[in-house]
Amino acid sequence: METDAKAFTVGCYQIGKKIGQGSFAKVREGIHIPTQTRVAVKVISKKSFENDADAHQRFSRELRAFSSCEHPFIARFYDLVEEDANYYIIQELAEGGNMLDMVNSKGKLSIEEIRHYFTQILSAIEYLHKKMHVMHRDLKAENVLLDRNYNVRLIDFGLCNILQCEEQIMNTAVGSPAYAPPEMIQGHSYNHAADIWSLGILLFAIANCQLPFEDANTQRLLHKIVFTQPNYPPSFPLLLTDLLKRMLDKNPETRITLDEIKAHPFVADYVKTEKIIQNCSGDFDDIILSQLGKQGYDVNKIVQDIQTNKSSQESVAYHICKRKIIMNQMKIAGIMKSEKSEALIRMSQSDDIFKPKQPALLPSIYGTPNRPTGKTPTMLIAKTPPKPEITTRFPTINLPIHKVKTRTNLYKGKRIL
Repeated sequence: METDAKAFTVGCYQIGKKIGQGSFAKVREGIHIPTQTRVAVKVISKKSFENDADAHQRFSRELRAFSSCEHPFIARFYDLVEEDANYYIIQELAEGGNMLDMVNSKGKLSIEEIRHYFTQILSAIEYLHKKMHVMHRDLKAENVLLDRNYNVRLIDFGLCNILQCEEQIMNTAVGSPAYAPPEMIQGHSYNHAADIWSLGILLFAIANCQLPFEDANTQRLLHKIVFTQPNYPPSFPLLLTDLLKRMLDKNPETRITLDEIKAHPFVADYVKTEKIIQNCSGDFDDIILSQLGKQGYDVNKIVQDIQTNKSSQESVAYHICKRKIIMNQMKIAGIMKSEKSEALIRMSQSDDIFKPKQPALLPSIYGTPNRPTGKTPTMLIAKTPPKPEITTRFPTINLPIHKVKTRTNLYKGKRIL
């Protein structure tokens, strides 16, 4: 992977080497200086808007949806910084790489692991559909990241759509062809059921190490999706096969719904997942407020900014620390799949959530786990750029942007707060 050796500072963030590249943005490692917390930084060049009439609308829509999400299995948005040439979306860092690399490295997963990942992704999709009224429209293995304990973080809202009502239908063909539902391929209107189809493709992929529909030729691939049925391996448990058949129903009217998936016997752990998530209260955390006060933050401003949904350095610091607390609560409750669960200690009233145990030096992350690969799975497919979207008007976003005019070298420049 290409890396950029020179590091620099933007706002109160140290920006390190490149760890990912997309069609419209690159992703870098970063550190939030005040809390010394590692973050992911999505860098979007303003030049990318010049030759793409829809790019700014997609960017605005992504920010509107992503910045409003607060769910354990969706990567947390922290901040947006603007400089002369770029926008920087600051978000939670997931250190375990993406699900595509994990499955290709490890090979076939156990049923317990499949259920573990699937119920977490399902929880995130239910939150988007029912609470945020958002369709993701780009569900795929590359857009599911894993933290150090192999728990999911859904990312990339670049192709999402914010619905005005639950019954709203869409017509624009977007996303990756291998995950596209038949109704979208055929040019028909579609709704939430399209995400259910894509989720079914993803479930099949992580269970079988390959996609249910594959072809190097895109037209043949799309023909298979519309007119052929997947080959369900005999090794699949009957309950898994039954769920997949209902998710990959080519008729969106009879395709299984989110509520029906939750009630399906294969998703036995979903109730536990749902209850524990409900226990992660959105109330203010007095421990965090107290510790931030000791660090020199104005506690009253923190509370006011969060209550008014204002983005500020105070609210960013609080959200970063709050995320650490929530993740620790989830691990203690047993939902997280930590390999070192016996060593987990309840978060105490210490400064550990603000100061790392060792200096954050922007280490290399997002590497594929060192596991024997054996036979290379066939899940890896060419990443096809999404089809252009039809121009649609959306309200101008009101998300505050921290503007900076200059950047400084990471090691020679001054600290900017």
